[in-house]
Amino acid sequence: MGRFRTTVTVADINLDSAQRFAQALGDSRVDALRVDASKRSQLVNVFKGYDLVMNTVEPYYRFAVPVVKVAIETGVNYIDICDDVEPTMELLKLDKEARDSGVFVVVGLGASPGLTNLIVKDLVQPFEQVDEIIIAWVVGEETGEEEVGGLSEGQAVIEHMLHISSGEVITFKGGRHIKIPAFRKGVKLPFPKPLGKYTCYHVAHPEVVTLPNYITGVRTVSNLGSLYPEINNFIFQQLGKAVENGKHTIETAALEIVKLQKEQAVEEGKKGEKREPSPSGLYLAVIGTRSGDRGMNYYTTCSYEPMSASTGQPLACGVIYFARGSIIKPGVHAPESVFSIGNILEIASQYNLSFARGGESVTDMGWSKKLISAVKS
Repeated sequence: MGRFRTTVTVADINLDSAQRFAQALGDSRVDALRVDASKRSQLVNVFKGYDLVMNTVEPYYRFAVPVVKVAIETGVNYIDICDDVEPTMELLKLDKEARDSGVFVVVGLGASPGLTNLIVKDLVQPFEQVDEIIIAWVVGEETGEEEVGGLSEGQAVIEHMLHISSGEVITFKGGRHIKIPAFRKGVKLPFPKPLGKYTCYHVAHPEVVTLPNYITGVRTVSNLGSLYPEINNFIFQQLGKAVENGKHTIETAALEIVKLQKEQAVEEGKKGEKREPSPSGLYLAVIGTRSGDRGMNYYTTCSYEPMSASTGQPLACGVIYFARGSIIKPGVHAPESVFSIGNILEIASQYNLSFARGGESVTDMGWSKKLISAVKS
């Protein structure tokens, strides 16, 4: 594996879970270790001697910055799927420290952020002037025993969704970052069937932080999200209001959602109902001037791909990219400053990863003079 050690260590606070995962891979080069990511001393001891740390510990607003600081201190390269705004902004400020330590830090190489950044990077290429960028996603329910109601039963993922959909969130409008109410203003966007026109809501996501740094002159970057079916949006909106009013903390609201999900699963079990896969979608659009014409380059897709795979696979491709000897300069990077969509898809195709198989999704893309904006003009 080039510069890598021959050992891959799966680290988790739950050692049994880490061991089961490592054993399922059936490779003697993979081992397991109990590590508490909240214990700095444990991280320091574990990181020494490794070439790369992959951090998938949610929620990132709690676990990204401390882990990155240890990686920089111990001289270990780092990559994650961070999907929170606050740690992304804080980590970008550690660029000098990372360069001085001679390591790279890649923040947010998942589906969104990650693939979204890279597809937008491709969509903007023909434009002389970019005015607005829209990133939107719909997350569908999953059928696995550990993932119900569109989100993992793990409390951390639900806490993340509440964090990005309550209170005020950062967006980029009029050439500057501002705060707007989260998950309140809905925008209907045209996804392929079976989603069709679906309402998405402004959420806090890192693309609004990193893309304005990369795409010169862009005036507005919006990130919107939604859950399928729509009743899940209502649940998060109501509990988000309870968090805002002080009736719940994010942690206690997340526990309420876990309770609802388990009750739903029990009822379905009593009725003998089998949960069917539900659709997820991605909508990306760039508005601006191309060849003298004003219009929109767009990309939209709908599939039944589970969130866990669509998020983890781009991360794996980034690791392989580095393992093969590709140079990533020291410093803190967003995905769009390191990779192209071609880099990731080439590796994904070689390993037959699902997000690179066009037959498993319905995709529409192209140029349109009918503009769809995520904000009022």
